[in-house]
Amino acid sequence: MASEQAELVASIAKLVEGLNSDALHSICDTVNNAIALQQPDPYKKKTLAASTLEIGAVIEMLGIDYWRDDLDYAFELKGNEAQDTRASDWCLEAIRKFNTSRYYSFRREPFSRTLIHLLLCDRLLVLGDGDANNILEVATEVDIRAEVLQNKKGKWKAGYITGRADYTLGYLDRRKIEAILIIIEAKKEGAGGLALPQTLCYLAGVQDARKKAGKINVDLFGMISDGSEYRFIHLDCKRKAWVSRPLMWGFDAGRIVAFLDHILQSAVSSSPHTAPVKTKNKQVRNYSGYLDDTFKRGEGSSAQKEDLKLKEDMNEYDVIEKDVSRLGLSESVETKRD
Repeated sequence: MASEQAELVASIAKLVEGLNSDALHSICDTVNNAIALQQPDPYKKKTLAASTLEIGAVIEMLGIDYWRDDLDYAFELKGNEAQDTRASDWCLEAIRKFNTSRYYSFRREPFSRTLIHLLLCDRLLVLGDGDANNILEVATEVDIRAEVLQNKKGKWKAGYITGRADYTLGYLDRRKIEAILIIIEAKKEGAGGLALPQTLCYLAGVQDARKKAGKINVDLFGMISDGSEYRFIHLDCKRKAWVSRPLMWGFDAGRIVAFLDHILQSAVSSSPHTAPVKTKNKQVRNYSGYLDDTFKRGEGSSAQKEDLKLKEDMNEYDVIEKDVSRLGLSESVETKRD
């Protein structure tokens, strides 16, 4: 194959003898790339399990911008949105009974999933999007794969990272990867922190699928919980990951509920029935503005630059009025925020 490639390049060189060296190199690179694309990918069927990978490997293989314990990657609620929100009484009582029951001392992952089910059910009921054309729906045990960067496949001897997300939330066909907007991972008590690499894999896989499907919004959210500890994640359109500090249900229940409410609202704001056209649409501007007004992403100097760049980008959009379905948190929740 190497000799055939050399002969082809040589023959092309004769045909373009009058061109300068830069142009010739450009043509040769194009030909080489075209030949490479015709070759079968040796790593196409070789996969790695998302649950077995550490954070350093994940960010390298998938091109995610993240650094653990760096404040430039911190994820928090901003301003008035940081006010705690109380879950519904029935939900709080059910969680309290589970947590204090002497019959559930052996707390593996199914126990954590039960608490997540209760919390999700409550907050989706409060969300109040029942009159919209498409409601936000929950799916469980969804297979997701993320493609390893082309220039990293050889090093890691794999083409894809695969796994099964515990929960996904999305619109329309919720089991289609490109329809997903939120990933939730459950772990046994004490193992919540171990789920971050796995969750980032799933978010990256969904983001790839949404880009290929031509979706306008490719910002995604995640939540990790072991029933006691909660973390929230935002993977933005530039593949930068923002991660919240660990929040403990016993001390930070109100903040956990507020965080989850705003992530669900973010998904609603980017849903198909309010989806923007590809350029210069008010909905795009509204969504970017909503994220900027709701979430504080980073605390260092680079975060300040990101914030300034976002404001500059938002100014580039023309305002086009658009009639959308009624969406938003229920009156009781909005009243508590005020």
